[in-house]
Amino acid sequence: MADGLDQIKQFFRRLHGEDSSAYLIIWTRQDKATRAFDLSASTALDQVAAYCSQKAERFDVYAAVGLQREPPAQGSRGSESGVVAIPGLWADIDIASPAHKARNLPASEADALTLVDSVRWKPSIMVRSGFGLQVYWRFKEPWLLESDTERAAAKSLCVRFQAFLRRRAQARGWSIDSTADLCRVLRVPGTFNRKIPKDIRAVTAEYTEFEYNPGDFDDLLGGNEHNGQGAPPSAARPSWPSAKLLPILEGCPWMRHCRDDASTLPEPEWYRMLTVVARCEDAAKWAHELSKAFPNYNRRETDAKLKHAAGDNAAPVTCAFVRSDLNGERFCANCLFRGNVNSPIAIGRLKFNNSQDSNGVASEDGIVTAATTVERFTDLGNAKRLVAKYRHQLRYCEAFGKWFIWDERRWAEDRKLQIYDMAAGMVRGMYALTKTIEDEKKQNAFIAHILKSESHRSINAMINLAKADETIAILPEQLDSNPWLLSVNNGTLDLRSGKLRPHDPKDLITKLAPVAYDPQAQCPNWFEFLSMIMNQRGSLVAFLQRAFGSCLTGVTSDKAMFILYGAGGDNGKTTMVDVFQSVLGDYAMRTPTETFLRKKEGAIPNDIARLRGSRFVWASENERGSRLSESLIKEMTGGDKMSARFMRGEFFEFYPEFKPWLATNHKPQIRGDQAIWRRLKLVPFEVSIPQEVQKPRHEVMDMFREEFPGILNWAVEGCLEWRRQGLGVPEEVIEATKEYEAEQDTVAMFLSEKCVCLPSASASSNAIYKAYKQWAEEYGEMPMSHKMFASCLSERGFRKQRMTSGIVYHGVGLLAREVYDTPPSSEPRTDQWTRERMREPGEN
Repeated sequence: MADGLDQIKQFFRRLHGEDSSAYLIIWTRQDKATRAFDLSASTALDQVAAYCSQKAERFDVYAAVGLQREPPAQGSRGSESGVVAIPGLWADIDIASPAHKARNLPASEADALTLVDSVRWKPSIMVRSGFGLQVYWRFKEPWLLESDTERAAAKSLCVRFQAFLRRRAQARGWSIDSTADLCRVLRVPGTFNRKIPKDIRAVTAEYTEFEYNPGDFDDLLGGNEHNGQGAPPSAARPSWPSAKLLPILEGCPWMRHCRDDASTLPEPEWYRMLTVVARCEDAAKWAHELSKAFPNYNRRETDAKLKHAAGDNAAPVTCAFVRSDLNGERFCANCLFRGNVNSPIAIGRLKFNNSQDSNGVASEDGIVTAATTVERFTDLGNAKRLVAKYRHQLRYCEAFGKWFIWDERRWAEDRKLQIYDMAAGMVRGMYALTKTIEDEKKQNAFIAHILKSESHRSINAMINLAKADETIAILPEQLDSNPWLLSVNNGTLDLRSGKLRPHDPKDLITKLAPVAYDPQAQCPNWFEFLSMIMNQRGSLVAFLQRAFGSCLTGVTSDKAMFILYGAGGDNGKTTMVDVFQSVLGDYAMRTPTETFLRKKEGAIPNDIARLRGSRFVWASENERGSRLSESLIKEMTGGDKMSARFMRGEFFEFYPEFKPWLATNHKPQIRGDQAIWRRLKLVPFEVSIPQEVQKPRHEVMDMFREEFPGILNWAVEGCLEWRRQGLGVPEEVIEATKEYEAEQDTVAMFLSEKCVCLPSASASSNAIYKAYKQWAEEYGEMPMSHKMFASCLSERGFRKQRMTSGIVYHGVGLLAREVYDTPPSSEPRTDQWTRERMREPGEN
């Protein structure tokens, strides 16, 4: 293994130079063995290389970056206080692989290198550690740490540099471990990474000639402050009583994460958790309880780490360190104590009065009370108290300007200003907290603050400040984001499986179908009604079941609009959709017919804005001759974002989740192409219900209301069938839609009545459009523009040619008038129609 020996010696020579006179620490992972080498010895590098090479045959080999003043105690890898020199700055960047359980890592070495490149200074040494990169920025001279001041300065630079890299990583959606401790151990090139026994990889290194002074990094790190994680000297540390761990686990989201995710917890987080556990009652018991879920849990190693974490050279982890160095912001954002404690350990020393169960676990109310008591006597303090008390019940969306309140089934919009009643109740409830304050002066100040807090100004200030709290604030896209969930009275339906589960506020559902789901419920009257209005055609009833079933979801993959057409009325179509709207509740909406029709230019689309989040949208009875807004229907059913705004509001974007339905006695006019006709599904209603069997509307709705659970069950079955086979449009709907298309194709009617379509025929663009326009006006049709008419001719395959006299179409010509249609004063064979028909192409 000569090559390995050379690699090892080259690495230490390039990293520490030739003249080091301190101790280099080598550590091997599997056997936890430590060996110190005095680099002042002439044969030191040879000894280090031989030792590392030997160990590398079986173990993972690491070396401490900081050099120690003296050999560490048995089993120890040294301490920060013993570091007397560091060779530069460093970083450890893991790359996504089976070797790492963290998910938010760079996907490849190329991705990881973009993070390295984000540092202004080029690296001096690049170590490929097998499943990641370990990078060094070497100083021109080792930084000798000859005093505590020098050591603190070096520590600060390392922490700020690591924080800078983590922020760059977070901006890319990645996390990297904090490795800022001065006695950090990293892999040795020339050895092997044996983390995955079946995938052993060589550790290699590349070198450049770049070297720096510590001061070179000041400009780069100017905005990154050292958070003071280092432990104070033991003489300066106050003596505190042991804390209680259970309140910490209940009150600190990061500590709960360490408990709940113990099986995948990175070592740096695990150790920092132990710095808290070590200062709690029954520390040893809790240390093992919180560590044993880790696959490589070792009782002896845990005891050793706990002992180190409890020592004078370690301090309980601070909240600032958790946020900046342990990627804990996502947890700390929801902490009730944020801003009022500087370490999780402080929560375990608060008084919780009698708010504990028999096991000593602080109750939810006890945690809230403790958090509320430590808040400052300010508007912001009141806002935090409001959030602490109602954090499970309140959400606010700034884009909508609306509060949402959890009512045990969904996040209901606060339409009655209940937020003010909750805020006032919170203020009045603060009087009870005064009894928990033992200092009379502070107690009186708190009472004065409460009295002031009852004012209109203070209540408004509290509510407005609470809007921005990270626990409360939500974005529009977070609401109702799962299109397969349907909230009903007795739970939440997963429409992918048809299974019912309990309501969960984490789903952020704001809507409710006010019906209880019962898979055994029946609806015989509904079946009879549908069979009657569909003229006993089972294929149409089954199609409606699938169509309505699809409307339970927010999925619009069918790109369909349903038109329920029946001339003369009294055919049940409006009753049918009205019943379904009642079943769906908040998920359904009736909109003015004009929503689907062409509007004047500049009209404010506030009718579109109110459709956001709906799944079933219907309109009824357009006027004869009204025209469908084809571009809008395409936009509604296309699956892309729509833009809309409320009156006096700003535009916002949303993905439509609704399927549009139109129940009408008059088919709207359509001028579009196949893109619109592919979307339309015309369902024929051909049965007129006799007057003698009709019932008053309220009696009909009362009858169906009794069957709402059965109708919902019928729709859910339709949804599952729709998932299996799609809409499955029946022949009756296809034929009715084709007939509708033929009726609306006025160009085809004009061509059949006034034109001849032969390869030898031709007509000028102006003449044929003039004839079309005259024909349309005679029939009472609104003629389309010349440009659109020309487009229709081109779509039908008529070839267009530009001539000196203008544009001519080939393959179509105008019919000559019959003699008996010609006015007596005209010459039958030389009128305008005949001349146009006989003109040769290009003739003027």
